[in-house]
Amino acid sequence: MPNPVRHIVIVALAIGLLSMLFFMALVLHVPHILVPVLIIIAEYFFVRYLIRTISTEVSPVVKDKWRIYPVFALGIGLFVYNAYLVDEKYGGWDAWCMWSLHAKFLSGGADRWWKMFLASFAEHTDYPLLLPGINGFFMRYLQLYCWSLVAYITYVTSISFGLAIPVLLFLVNVQRNAVIAILVLFVLATNTFYVSSSVSQYADLPLALYFLCALLAIDQAKDNKIWLMLSAASLGCCMWTKNEGVILAALFIAFNAKQFFSKQGIKWFLMGIFLPCMVLVIFKVGYAPANDLVGSLNSGTFKQLLMSKRYSMIGNHFWLYLNEHFLYAVIGFAAYLVLCIIERKGPSRHFYMLIACMVVYLFIYVLSTQDLEWHLATSQERLMIQLMPAMLYVVTTRFSTINKESLVGVFRRKV
Repeated sequence: MPNPVRHIVIVALAIGLLSMLFFMALVLHVPHILVPVLIIIAEYFFVRYLIRTISTEVSPVVKDKWRIYPVFALGIGLFVYNAYLVDEKYGGWDAWCMWSLHAKFLSGGADRWWKMFLASFAEHTDYPLLLPGINGFFMRYLQLYCWSLVAYITYVTSISFGLAIPVLLFLVNVQRNAVIAILVLFVLATNTFYVSSSVSQYADLPLALYFLCALLAIDQAKDNKIWLMLSAASLGCCMWTKNEGVILAALFIAFNAKQFFSKQGIKWFLMGIFLPCMVLVIFKVGYAPANDLVGSLNSGTFKQLLMSKRYSMIGNHFWLYLNEHFLYAVIGFAAYLVLCIIERKGPSRHFYMLIACMVVYLFIYVLSTQDLEWHLATSQERLMIQLMPAMLYVVTTRFSTINKESLVGVFRRKV
């Protein structure tokens, strides 16, 4: 794995750790003045440990790098320019009604943050607090000096999560196939829905990034088991980001149980997942109200599993959003299956896992007690974007590692 990829994964986990430690400081009533000091110390040792433990790799020389990296810079510039065109001042509805509002409560300190659960105007207070924890920390310690800087940091946090995904996908593929690396970078940089999601200040792309990091990390675990810890920690960050992250983490663990629960892997898995699980349990059991979807389930709800109209409506919306926002995924999905047929190799385990994630997501709507049309219109496309970066990773890495000689041999045999 290229060293810049390693560094991005470590930084992403360090940001997640910041949110968890800030939340625990609020729960434990740590003195206001000590919180940033203790968090900085913890972050320092965390990052130092990972950098020292994960050996530095000598990356292969990228061919024509003097041509490729200017194109890479152009792609980043295009992403930033498009973000400027679609940016909303306070983010989307979820940002100012939920995530930023929750962050504001957290910035009130140990004596006031929990009042968010009592406020009638606070929506979805059962949602985990990764994004509000990050923004709430900076609100708490910077608003006395420069409030405009806090708003800037909130925006930069959002766009950084969105930008990290195409950068990771580019870096993972560029050493194997520069064309594919550049293609995926420009696909995301020019996709209006993806770019607008990057500046929406929602939690969907942070969740997508951590899920992608989990995939990247576990693919490196064959050579160094510490990557299992990073993969588990990334899954923990998924759970601390949104409620759907628990679903993604559970399916990821189920599909990769052989690695996580092996004799050599179990300790690394537990080291990575313990803190996020502990923080989430404390939040859910000690403070958060019941989730509205789970709390509204009853025996009558499961009769909806037999209603064909619900499946038809869900499928229609799914196909509509695929064509409107994720046409690249449709093309990549079809090309991936064609390549599997040509190579006479089945899809990877990760591919089946992503299909399972999407199916479970679709069944959430089958069992939803909300107005189905409204529920689909307000959330389905955002659930889909949580999985698209991981799908792009699975597809592009398969194409960038094609054995051209064996592929030519397959065609010759057919001829």
